[in-house]
Amino acid sequence: IKGEGDLAKRHAEQALIRLPSDCLCERAYASLIKSVAMQMCGDTVGARKFIYKLLADNSVPLGIFQTRLHATLCFIKWIDADLPSLQLAARQYFELSEALGLPESLLFARYFLGIANYQENELSRAETFLVPVVAEAKVVNLEYSTESAFALASVYQASGLAGKARETVESVCKQLRIVNDIALLQRALAYQADLALRQGRMAEAVSWAQGFDPEPFPNMYLLYEPRMTLARVLIARGSADSRMQADSLLTRLEKFVAGIH
Repeated sequence: IKGEGDLAKRHAEQALIRLPSDCLCERAYASLIKSVAMQMCGDTVGARKFIYKLLADNSVPLGIFQTRLHATLCFIKWIDADLPSLQLAARQYFELSEALGLPESLLFARYFLGIANYQENELSRAETFLVPVVAEAKVVNLEYSTESAFALASVYQASGLAGKARETVESVCKQLRIVNDIALLQRALAYQADLALRQGRMAEAVSWAQGFDPEPFPNMYLLYEPRMTLARVLIARGSADSRMQADSLLTRLEKFVAGIH
């Protein structure tokens, strides 16, 4: 989360040394951290090769180990903004998860396919992939069911279904209040403000922005980023002061994200 790639890589390598060879789920997770940390340090080619080498090891029984590695490739290609490769990796992830009968992995694959298609403006395809993830929120990790709801709401908004977009995010906020997940609720309220801005409800967006502190910057690996909403609100306000604030924020964000690749 803090964007300290070198430190994350060292810890992941230590975990891989210490973990028994039969702890496949844990080893796959440590491998995910190592490879993403490698990318953060600028070694995207090495990160991909590391995962491909693990996938080529036929001595490991087929199961969650491989699906987590496929998920890792999806993360790497998403963060690298390589949408064609992400589509391929996510499709392979989807097909393997389906063949193995792993519902949570299948929903993760749908998430990646959904956001890739949204970014490529394939809105109908994106909706097809994202709806089951949002509907099965109790199966998939709460962070990703929430993120999928943001993506789905964005799909609806881009499709001219503003009311449906608003209902989707309001439903997420309601659920997060019920489970009392404060961190995710804050993200959801930020997305709600982003949607309000896109729908012309300026006062609602400005009200959120006035209470949002963008510091410190976190590692950005998801579809939605609240700090971009703040920048959009500042630009939309249109005063010389708000534009200067947006410029300062975006300049610092650009430097940060470039630093972690």
